[in-house]
Amino acid sequence: MTTMRITTRYPHPHTNERNSKTHLRHLGHRHLLLAVTALLLLQLLQLLHLLQPCAPTQSNHATALKQTLQIHVNVTKNTHIKQRRPNTTRGLRRPPRSMLKLPKGTRDFGPQDMALTMALIDKVKTAFKIHGAVEICTPVFETTDALKNKYGEESKLIFNLQDEGGEALSLRYDLTVPLARYMGSHNLDKIKRFQIGKVYRRDQPTLNKGRFREFYQCDFDICGSNLAKMAPDAEVIKAMEDALESLKLDYTISVNHRGLLSALANISGIPSSLFVSVCASIDKLDKKDPEFVIQEIVQKGVSLSSAMDFVSRVTLQIDKGVSGVSGMLDRILEQNQKLSQIPKAIQALEDLRLLTQYLQQMDGLGRVRLDLSLARGLDYYTGVIFEAKLNHKVGVGDGVGVGIGSIGGGGRYDNLIGMFGSKQIPAVGCSIGIERILAYLISIRDSNLKARRPKPSSNATTEANDATTQATDATPQANDPRNQRSFNGPTQASVLVATIDVPIQHKMRLCSELWRGGISAQMIHTHQMKPRKAIEYALDQQIPFVAFLGSEELKNQTVSVKDIGLGKQMVVMRSECVSYLRNALATRAMDSLDEALNY
Repeated sequence: MTTMRITTRYPHPHTNERNSKTHLRHLGHRHLLLAVTALLLLQLLQLLHLLQPCAPTQSNHATALKQTLQIHVNVTKNTHIKQRRPNTTRGLRRPPRSMLKLPKGTRDFGPQDMALTMALIDKVKTAFKIHGAVEICTPVFETTDALKNKYGEESKLIFNLQDEGGEALSLRYDLTVPLARYMGSHNLDKIKRFQIGKVYRRDQPTLNKGRFREFYQCDFDICGSNLAKMAPDAEVIKAMEDALESLKLDYTISVNHRGLLSALANISGIPSSLFVSVCASIDKLDKKDPEFVIQEIVQKGVSLSSAMDFVSRVTLQIDKGVSGVSGMLDRILEQNQKLSQIPKAIQALEDLRLLTQYLQQMDGLGRVRLDLSLARGLDYYTGVIFEAKLNHKVGVGDGVGVGIGSIGGGGRYDNLIGMFGSKQIPAVGCSIGIERILAYLISIRDSNLKARRPKPSSNATTEANDATTQATDATPQANDPRNQRSFNGPTQASVLVATIDVPIQHKMRLCSELWRGGISAQMIHTHQMKPRKAIEYALDQQIPFVAFLGSEELKNQTVSVKDIGLGKQMVVMRSECVSYLRNALATRAMDSLDEALNY
């Protein structure tokens, strides 16, 4: 009896990978079917063996058949295992979600958001430079000793770092304390400086209100002795106004005085040892109900009657029927006659009157109002304090909006710098928060996108017969709203260079000529691009011009320049291309902030 032989046919090693997988799958099915059939045959042979004695040769054949079948089954199993095993050679496995998750209270800045952020920072920086301030930079982390005991209850929000060298370090909470340390480290007596950088707070983030754990601050400070009283305070407020005006915001600046607040607390019977802590609670009146604030003050050791009296005094409406800050100051004295008996209160009222006069001389009083509930919870404030708030809400639509709180603030801190040196140096400063302003402006930008960027019609991408004469038949017309802005979009490029039926090297050479001429140009790193695709890309990226190069242009030493906004195309000499584009872009020059808001 001949031994049964079962063989496996594998695909040729040069077979296409996809065909190989398909072949293995079908091959595995055939093997499985043959294995089941052979096992049934083996059972039949064993049954016959029980019915009648079997010759030795038959037994050997049965054993050989069984071994062959076992090999076949193993091959079949291995084939299926190979099919189920993931192919890790074609790409990496996706990392776990924990690796992709952003840390709490942080965000990524995409190209459009980054363009808007940089436009804001440039505006603020220009406003500070106009006031004659110099720029400095300090590390993002300081020694823990430099930061602790400077922020009162807010100290718990400081991020502490673990340093293997044994040095206790912390991420900076703001830019004011690092400035004081900078003054002491360099033994400076005076400075008018600004600094823009990120700060870090271990706070509970509220992203839709612009409250993050990592965010930008823009600080402007005047430090120095023997300066005219309240003159630096007035200029700091004016500098903050100029910066916010350059951002075209509708805002209000609330002003108060720590001395006046301290006197009112004294009248209400609040112990002086608890004043700073109580100020941290009063500072929450714009976010919490008065009842909540009262209960928090009571929990700090103040009697209920004193807490209620103090909250009622600082929330008393003083601007009704009164015009100007001076009228409000007079109303405060009428409503709190005991203030006239407290020297600290008299000094504070004189400071506020002088501040009002100086701001009026600088045309900076229009947006200022007096607010007795303003406290600014940080420990180091000693005199005038102020805070800017938007008069808008984020995401306004159908009567729904979200308030984002303060967008800037500051005050006088006369005792802080002395903690880092041998002498006290009076100082006053302000800080503007970019993230909260950014949250508001992003809502404006998104509204502009919906209102001002209609989808191009189907004929807006019709391919031209000749790239030198007409690349498309329906680009935006002269009355299209997109023509009212400069088109610098997410790529920040002004010109897209495209080639037709010529090698990519010519595209590179033209880009190099434009770059040398100071023109922002971009090329797509493909050898060929149809005119329609180039127009579509320029529209999507809001690039105002497309420069086409083809065999005809190379022959005549010309460039075909397509004006996307006007829908016109000009053929210019290659030697005049840079000057032509420079003049064309100059006529479309737009404020960087307006440009960022109209992506």
